[in-house]
Amino acid sequence: MATQEYERFQTSFLDDDSGAERDGLDTEALAALSGDERKSAESQLLRKLPDVRGILGLGVLRSLRAVPELTKIFERERPLLSYKLIAAAAALWRVAPDLRYLDAVVDTLENAASSERRTEAALTLWEFHAPAAVPPLVRAMDDEDVLVRHHAARALLVIHGIPNGPGDPQHPISRVMSPDDGTHAAAKDEILRMIAGRPLAP
Repeated sequence: MATQEYERFQTSFLDDDSGAERDGLDTEALAALSGDERKSAESQLLRKLPDVRGILGLGVLRSLRAVPELTKIFERERPLLSYKLIAAAAALWRVAPDLRYLDAVVDTLENAASSERRTEAALTLWEFHAPAAVPPLVRAMDDEDVLVRHHAARALLVIHGIPNGPGDPQHPISRVMSPDDGTHAAAKDEILRMIAGRPLAP
């Protein structure tokens, strides 16, 4: 009999009517799988490629079997600065960190025409606990799009192990979105002071 975690995984990652891509994938259930259920989930996610849910799920599992296919997706999407590129880079980083995956997400953050893609890149850089992620996130706090600025600021705090007070309008990650130049600059400076000299979180 399947565990509740396995059933949750199937609904979240495999059910096309679940709305999971919109509402968030149940990565906690997937990560909790073990033994035959984990092997079964890996096989099903491999068959789902190049669907983004397959890419993200195989990253959660740190699937060595998926590396050849994920690499193909990464290389194919690299010039496009697409969501699939971001997802594949993050999945491959989880399996075997390589700066070219980080570079691809940074490239998307700095050069994608779509603010949605830049936001996704900033969100994904939370996972890249590497010194090379810090300077582009600092620059992204000056992005023209307020959500990019917000998520870049949050990512900087997360990778430095600092609680980021979501929902607090007075927190600098909220004030960095301000249209007022002075308020924005002060919030950015405060975030830089918060992370100054701190090691990256493991």
